[in-house]
Amino acid sequence: MRPVPSTPSCSGTSAGLFTTRYYNDVVRDSAGEPTGETRPVWSIAPESVIVSPAPDKTLNAGEAAEIWGWAWADGGASAVEVSTDGGASWLPAGLEKSIGRAWQRFALTWHPERRGPHELSSRA
Repeated sequence: MRPVPSTPSCSGTSAGLFTTRYYNDVVRDSAGEPTGETRPVWSIAPESVIVSPAPDKTLNAGEAAEIWGWAWADGGASAVEVSTDGGASWLPAGLEKSIGRAWQRFALTWHPERRGPHELSSRA
């Protein structure tokens, strides 16, 4: 394999193998479908993860339960939403202030209305 020369681009970033072939995000159209193009990864996209309740935790219908977790992004997450119905609807969660690149805690008080399994999701 021949080495690819590293030439700085006009944005000041390297045009080396890792930024032209590896570590690239798929570019998607407005419908969320891949366009066939890629874009080098330069920053951390907003992400989130639910820490509590645990996947098999039993909650009582009608009683308050706190859904909480962590969110992160380059420059901080600006908002987090939580779904309790598998992504059919979303509720805004409270989010700690961004401090540098530190993870931010988010939380939402939820009152499960029915018995049975629920699919919890979060997005930043």
